[in-house]
Amino acid sequence: MITKAYFLFNTQYVRYDAASDAVEAGYPKSIGANWTGFSAAGFEGGIDAAVNSDSGKVYFFKGSQYLCYDVAANAVDSGYPLAIAGNWPGLAEAGFGSDIDAAVNWGNGKLYFFKANQYVRYDLAQDKVDDGYPVSIADGWPGFDAAGFGSAIDTALNWGNGKVYFFRGAQYLRYDIASDSIDPGSPADIDASWGGLGAARAGSPIRASWSRTGAAAGGVDFSYLSDAFFSQLKEVCTSSVARPKTSSA
Repeated sequence: MITKAYFLFNTQYVRYDAASDAVEAGYPKSIGANWTGFSAAGFEGGIDAAVNSDSGKVYFFKGSQYLCYDVAANAVDSGYPLAIAGNWPGLAEAGFGSDIDAAVNWGNGKLYFFKANQYVRYDLAQDKVDDGYPVSIADGWPGFDAAGFGSAIDTALNWGNGKVYFFRGAQYLRYDIASDSIDPGSPADIDASWGGLGAARAGSPIRASWSRTGAAAGGVDFSYLSDAFFSQLKEVCTSSVARPKTSSA
């Protein structure tokens, strides 16, 4: 399940704490100043979409390009940005080679990409768009069109508890994976339901989102710690290991 959610708008982002159901103190912060490699790649603002992979990476899309971000290292992988076309088989052919509106990992080996009033389903194992896509959002997502979410979705985020949140303008809706339907009470107002998010975004639409997940039940979540911390810890432990005493006999 999600422990932290990151919401991006313009050149800034906030970190949302799932336990307290609120934006953490000290946010919003600058994307370029806090995420290593984003400014150099030209991704310090105007990001179109983001999606978590199943391997500790997050993919960010802007225009016709994308980059791969290593969460643990807090750095963009070398060699990025790259063109979407040619690296995501089937996306460009489906008309999704640029200006993607939103993307979400469904948690079953599939990614969904949304653009205008259409979407595609992407198979991670086969590394390609599934056959039969694109499809209109109105035809493939029950209730979306009636709720005003039939086009131009801003972002979507799988909360890891069987629910997926879709955001558009000042509203959001909660979708239940098991029943394949919108939950009662949706759509609802973002600013009234997401603690601190309204003040932080100041009327700007949420452009993209991604998340960190916690440890299994009973475990401890160390996802907030950096690689530098673990490197220092390793040095301390190595220097403290007991060594055999030299015999004086």
